[in-house]
Amino acid sequence: AAIEKKLGYTVVCQVGQSNFRIDLAIPNPKKPTEFLFGIECDGEKYHAAASVRERDRLRQDILELKGWTIYRIWGSDWRRNRERCLAEIQVLYNAQLAKSEASGVTVVE
Repeated sequence: AAIEKKLGYTVVCQVGQSNFRIDLAIPNPKKPTEFLFGIECDGEKYHAAASVRERDRLRQDILELKGWTIYRIWGSDWRRNRERCLAEIQVLYNAQLAKSEASGVTVVE
């Protein structure tokens, strides 16, 4: 909700199928059926579980091979440095939108 309110972006939750759901995805405003990038949100318990981190890293690798760009937010960073996280999301959004417009190629469907 903070991303929608602060940055004005549409945010879609739980995009994908099965074990390959992305927590949040940002649609291309000019092509709403395409996504510019995904955001994965990791909580405090995530830090303590090496097997979960490894599984998510492999999952992210597969998603990136399928064309996704993933931005990962740690829960602790979001609470302490929300404005910095939002600024980084803004930079990524602008870069992905420019990339989409320059290439004319679908980013992710």
